[in-house]
Amino acid sequence: MRSLVQELKIAFESLTKRTGFVLTVVVTLGVTLGAMITFFNLNHVLLVKPLPYPDQEQLFITQHVSIDPQSKKNIGLPLVPGLVHSYKYQQSFSEMAILSAKAEFLISHPEKPRLEVTFTTPEYFELLAVPMHLGRSFGIDAGIDKNNPVVVLSYHSWQTWFQGAQDVIGQKIQIRETNYTVIGVVGKNFIEPEIINQGSDVWLPWDFNGMNDIQLTNWSNGQGNIAGLGKLNDSLSISQAETELTTLMNGEFQAFRLTLPTSTEVSSRMAISLQPLKTKLLGDSRARGLLLMGAVIGLLIIASTNVVNLFYSRAAEKQRTFAIQVALGAHKKHLFLAMFAESILLTTFSCLMGLLISLWGIDLVKQLGQGQFNRLDELGLDVITLVFTLVVTVLLATIFAYLSSRVVNYDALQEQLQNSGKGSGLQISKRARNTLVFSQIALASLLLAGASLILSQAFSVINQPLGYNTQPLRSFSLDVRAGLIPENEIELRDQRIVELKSKLLQLPQVVTASPSFNTPIGYNMTMSLLDIDNINRGQFPTNFVAEDYFQTLQLPVIEGRMFSAAEVRNRDEVVVLSESAANDVGRGQNPIGLKVKVGSDKFKTVIGIVNDVFDPTRSGNLQSKDIYLPHAPWNMHFVIRLQNNVELSRQQLVQQVQSVDRNLRVANYHNFEEQHHRVIRQNKITAIVAVSLSVLGLILAGTGIYGVISYSSHMRRYELGIRMALGAKSRQIIHLVIKDNMTPISIGLLFSSLIMMTVLAFNKQQINLSDELSLLPLIMVIPIILLTAFFASYMPIRNVIRKDPIQALKSD
Repeated sequence: MRSLVQELKIAFESLTKRTGFVLTVVVTLGVTLGAMITFFNLNHVLLVKPLPYPDQEQLFITQHVSIDPQSKKNIGLPLVPGLVHSYKYQQSFSEMAILSAKAEFLISHPEKPRLEVTFTTPEYFELLAVPMHLGRSFGIDAGIDKNNPVVVLSYHSWQTWFQGAQDVIGQKIQIRETNYTVIGVVGKNFIEPEIINQGSDVWLPWDFNGMNDIQLTNWSNGQGNIAGLGKLNDSLSISQAETELTTLMNGEFQAFRLTLPTSTEVSSRMAISLQPLKTKLLGDSRARGLLLMGAVIGLLIIASTNVVNLFYSRAAEKQRTFAIQVALGAHKKHLFLAMFAESILLTTFSCLMGLLISLWGIDLVKQLGQGQFNRLDELGLDVITLVFTLVVTVLLATIFAYLSSRVVNYDALQEQLQNSGKGSGLQISKRARNTLVFSQIALASLLLAGASLILSQAFSVINQPLGYNTQPLRSFSLDVRAGLIPENEIELRDQRIVELKSKLLQLPQVVTASPSFNTPIGYNMTMSLLDIDNINRGQFPTNFVAEDYFQTLQLPVIEGRMFSAAEVRNRDEVVVLSESAANDVGRGQNPIGLKVKVGSDKFKTVIGIVNDVFDPTRSGNLQSKDIYLPHAPWNMHFVIRLQNNVELSRQQLVQQVQSVDRNLRVANYHNFEEQHHRVIRQNKITAIVAVSLSVLGLILAGTGIYGVISYSSHMRRYELGIRMALGAKSRQIIHLVIKDNMTPISIGLLFSSLIMMTVLAFNKQQINLSDELSLLPLIMVIPIILLTAFFASYMPIRNVIRKDPIQALKSD
């Protein structure tokens, strides 16, 4: 230990004289270690760290699966009555909670803020062991069908809207027409699972979710903002629980289908599958995390290779010091200890720099990773991450010391002390140099291939045309209950919609305005479609639109026609399909005139086909397969097209709305372009990260290749001087050096090209990779590597060929 301390002191003094060497090593390793620490922490949270809930392995989300007569399974939106029926009668879970999410206004607050509300049952708080800062959570008195108006606040909403008042328990707050009594405030450290939303401001009992008897009993009513969460009984396997839950729900579903007036045969079945809560929360974020971790490991290997080359040069520089030490009785382990002392100091400094960078990196991941990763609130420099960093630091120091000490010829050190060093200096073997060059190119190419795949996925979303003109398009919705409503309310809403449309068209900024159920971006309502033979063709995104909706969006009609005003007014049994939906329904035939069932027992006639729309928020199997039905006021929502280069302020819009009815409130007012940019923001971030990793990888690889080749060329000066003294021309010398150095470069590029082409070809069909993007890594790598190799070969021998050969034969 005393020897190591002494060596550390000597190493520190020696390194203070080589600031360039120190800065190069510390910056190279520090940046890559910072990235590695950041993504290690992310992957530890995603892959290893348990969920912050008791019995996490027994927590499952219920999924509703439709099965057609051909036994094809489709995971669709949860059915409201199926969820409620399972909750009431299931026996597979020791505890089960159902929940729904919706945005509501806090009417009792002067600012009337819009809150994210979760409607749930008391079991939710028990399953997740929700800590309470004040008061209590829901009890039996807030269970289903109790209609007890109580509310639990999140810690954030308590601080924001109630100023952290300690006497908040017992206060009344108003949401819609109901006054709720505050009974609790959730603890500050509660990490809410993102099951159906990204964070709740308040929790209300399930009974107040706004769904009426029609919605609660209609087995065609599937919604994306509801879910079931349960804790599996210890005595049951997952398959046993799925069978019990499926039997329970499917019996009710079949009975409902048989009550439909024109249905003589049930053409589909329903089933329940269980998804582990951890799988639900993480989704495909684990794959993204591993991909990023793999990329930074590649960067660290490239950076470490560069540092190894620097340590080789450092060992060559210290060969005379080593020779003196050997002459004084030093053994191999002493030489290793000397190199280890320098390497541990350098890697420690790099580690400290990496930790500082990782603090910034973790904050950056938290900000930019929303929507890409879950559990981001749990990121931080915990003990596991610090231990990992320490292990990596010591491991790198040991590797650098071992490799650099290996190139020292212990037996020849004393002889080297006595000679002039001409041609006998410490050198890296040709095989080692070629291996370093080859590995740099291979790793850089693999990194670029992976980045190309990520870029392809991101650009396929970013550059995909939406199918309609977003300029200048706006949308807004009113704060009314969405979904199925009683007949008397339908008539009132129809009247209000006509009046609102008239008022909007009076504005000079407005060209057209059309009511619709939702916008073409980000809506998740789907309905099952049955063909003439009552065969379920699966779930299709469905929108209820007026006759001028397609005109307002400037969405081209490909074939047939759009709805007429009379068809919308009478809600006739007609349907318009997108081109992709038409191809699916028609199966290669023209579907115009076909009879289909959508969301009811009545057949509807296909009257038109419109252009596909692209929604960046949808999964692949639902993309562009849209169904349009005549507008019904299940939601008070409008799409507006404005005049070019003008704007309609929210205040002007609110004035027009309240001139129709002062009780109407504008809930959302969106710019389509801004909304599109917002939903593809994560893809842009992904593309930036991929490009950044690619550029950093190329820089590191180029630096490493330059260092290895430059060192090799520099060490050949004595040999080259002899060749020139014997009559070799400058051109011949340059050709010889470049030819020798280009051999491993060419082999590395060829091997790497084969790797990239194999990886890209394997993934091309799966991610629809474009040919242009497939060639991008090769286009980037080849000229950069070749230019780097040329300058690395030429620069060290430039002085040799310009000067008298005798100069190259002199001692250094």
